[in-house]
Amino acid sequence: MAKGRIWSLKFSHKLWFSNLLFTGIVVLLMTLALGGIHEDVSKARKELDGVRWLNPLYHFSFALSQNILQPGKQTQAAVEQALESLSTQMQVTHLALDEAQLKAVDKAYFAPSQLQAQWKNLKTGFSTMDSNSRHQALDNLMSQTLKLMRYIGNVSHLVIDPDMDSYYLMDINLMRLPEKQYQLANWLMWYQQENVQPATSIEQKTEEKEPVTQTKPVEPEKQAELVKSKLTEIWKKRLQIHTQIDYLQRLNKQIQQALMTAQAEDVGFYGLNNLLQTQLQPLQKKHQQRVNALISSLQTFSDDVSTTLDTKVLIEQTQAVLNAGLQLEKSVNTTLIELLESRISHYQTKGFWFIVISIVLWLFAIGLTFMIQRSIQYRLSQVVQLTRQIADGDLTHKLKVYNRDEVGVVLISMQAMLNNLNVLIGEMQRSGIKVSSSSTQLAATTKQHESVMSSQLDSTRRILKSVADIADLSNQLAGTMQQVAKTSQETAGFAGDGQEDLARMETAMRQMETASRSISDKLGAINDKAKSITGVVTTITKVADQTNLLSLNAAIEAEKAGEYGRGFTVVAREIRRLADQTAVATLDIDRMVKEMQNAVSAGVMEMDKFIADVRHSVGDVGKLSTQLGQIIDQVQTLSPSFENVNIAMRNQSHHTQQIKSSVSTLKDEMQQTVEVLNESYAAIKQLNDASTALQNEALKFKVVDD
Repeated sequence: MAKGRIWSLKFSHKLWFSNLLFTGIVVLLMTLALGGIHEDVSKARKELDGVRWLNPLYHFSFALSQNILQPGKQTQAAVEQALESLSTQMQVTHLALDEAQLKAVDKAYFAPSQLQAQWKNLKTGFSTMDSNSRHQALDNLMSQTLKLMRYIGNVSHLVIDPDMDSYYLMDINLMRLPEKQYQLANWLMWYQQENVQPATSIEQKTEEKEPVTQTKPVEPEKQAELVKSKLTEIWKKRLQIHTQIDYLQRLNKQIQQALMTAQAEDVGFYGLNNLLQTQLQPLQKKHQQRVNALISSLQTFSDDVSTTLDTKVLIEQTQAVLNAGLQLEKSVNTTLIELLESRISHYQTKGFWFIVISIVLWLFAIGLTFMIQRSIQYRLSQVVQLTRQIADGDLTHKLKVYNRDEVGVVLISMQAMLNNLNVLIGEMQRSGIKVSSSSTQLAATTKQHESVMSSQLDSTRRILKSVADIADLSNQLAGTMQQVAKTSQETAGFAGDGQEDLARMETAMRQMETASRSISDKLGAINDKAKSITGVVTTITKVADQTNLLSLNAAIEAEKAGEYGRGFTVVAREIRRLADQTAVATLDIDRMVKEMQNAVSAGVMEMDKFIADVRHSVGDVGKLSTQLGQIIDQVQTLSPSFENVNIAMRNQSHHTQQIKSSVSTLKDEMQQTVEVLNESYAAIKQLNDASTALQNEALKFKVVDD
């Protein structure tokens, strides 16, 4: 119903209706595009809020680190100033940081207001806390701050930033620098708790805790246990220092790579940023130098335990690393803000020009539609006038065409049609009388031919039935013989291929038998060599035991020597440790050699069994090859006979099919002739009636005289 109403409208109404639909589509596309741009702007503003949140949190974490390095009123005031800045930022930005979301991040509830409360409690009890409790409270507060920073990164979508330059800067600002600050604070707290002292010699520490008198010497067993515990403590401290060194080196590399990637990617996003391209690199190098200086001090102490690690120097170097990190964080934060503001400005400019261009194009389309409508309406009025004259029977009108667009082509075609109608109607009027007389004569002749062709058609049908029966029988026989011949040839081919495959299989199995014997011999040789290794391992074990006894005896003699035997004690201890390691290694070698002997023996037995199976299979393959050769000879004898019979049957079937095809063609032609005659008779009668009616209608038209 609606479709009929639309098509019944005038052309101008349809054109304006189409224009209205076009306007609706343009408005819809503008809405979708502007909605996408608005969403991009909202995301960028949300990231900008997140960056502004992170700055006071990082300063708060930095101030907590200062309390670990140099506790005092000045550092406490810095913490309170950072908390005040955080509170101000909470009021300015509008990130969704409600309690339910924060509790979902971690079971231990934390929020900006909660951080302030915990700091007040910590500050109140600062003077009464011991070092371990104070460090534990500061570590807990820094850990919660780090979690809050990462949560803000998730809420503000900083972690999924779409631009590569700002993404890598966010990685530095949100992940690398806060994590470095937290790890350095943790490590420094551990170091202060451990209170590493200059490592002189293990014997001196032993004498300080348990003095040895000349009248009552320390038992060797207790002395060994004490030495072992001291060595374990030193190696644990070394491991902790090595872990910190590896972390700092890896952090330096990650920050450098992230900054280089951000600078390289900055070219493709909203123009080059001056801060990113020129100012961040020197700050990163300065930070890297401070970290390398700290690594150098830690490396020196780790390589030589007798080196004194000055706590004051360590704190100064750590302070320098934290200060350089703070400067780098400030610059990265400022750069991130500039990049995000540039992105927001780009999206807003893009939306503005999109609206302007869309409106201009829409107005242009409206004006163009109006001009096209006026032009088409004027020329269509000419077409309407001409068709009315033709409907009235006047074919003498002449059209004037000024242009050759679609409507102009229609006018030209109408004039050509008018000219052709003039010629056609005139010819129809002259030919009507001739057609009427000729159609009467054709009707009589056609009726006579129809009776003759009907008699011939009956005879042809009887002949075709007999030929079809013969052709069907010949086709069945030819198909059967062709299938038999094909099957015979395929059987011979399969048998020949099978015989060749069996020959290759027999050769391969004989080669496999030879290779298996070679492998069995080599496994036996390996077994003999393994037995020789067992003897050597036993000798090494005995030597290690004797060495261990000698080192123990040397240590006892060194204790007896007192002050003059201390150097020899160290040598004896190292010899004993080497002997223990040698004994453990020889036990492992002996175990592996025995496992290898067992595996080689089992392999020799399996190879002997496999050789016997291969030899038996070779015999079976030979018998099968002989039998298959006999089958091939018999099949090849039958194939020529089948082929001769198949050729004869195909020839007979072909000739029969030709006869059937010829008779069928003759029958179809005769049937078509009869039908054509019937149709011709009916057509001639209709032609006679139509020519009379057409002549009467043609007389109604007024044509141009020749």
